[in-house]
Amino acid sequence: MRHSVPALTALMAAALLSVSACTASSGTFLSMEREQLPEDHLPVEVQQSQVPDLDQASTRLATTHQGRDYYLATAQAGALGCLLVVPQDRTQQFVGGCGALDDTRPGSGIPIVTLEALGGAASLIPDGAQTSSLSDAAWSEIHPNIGIRDFSS
Repeated sequence: MRHSVPALTALMAAALLSVSACTASSGTFLSMEREQLPEDHLPVEVQQSQVPDLDQASTRLATTHQGRDYYLATAQAGALGCLLVVPQDRTQQFVGGCGALDDTRPGSGIPIVTLEALGGAASLIPDGAQTSSLSDAAWSEIHPNIGIRDFSS
């Protein structure tokens, strides 16, 4: 299913409205400290999206789970941490969002950003976060920096 840039813009705007951004406890992600590999590049339709100031060179494929690719990235010169969820079959629209990276609350365990779409929710978790509150709330950790809830395959 192909999406035009205006359609992507509208869908991204809707997706970003459902994003809840919180202050994070870490300014970096260990999984992003490696060199970018070919599989880390976002699909073309996502690269052309309207995720504000997304640094295309920062994208890293973090994990694949239940038919979705989960990418980490930064935006606005590294001030924002971003999560993008891209269905592998492209029958549904991807979602993405960013939240502020802030070192003022180490170990708080609060998500940087939570996306609610595609039949579930995904949260970007800072390195070293205490994730016990997420596991208590029916979240599953699929990557050290990503927790999900209620995504169906």
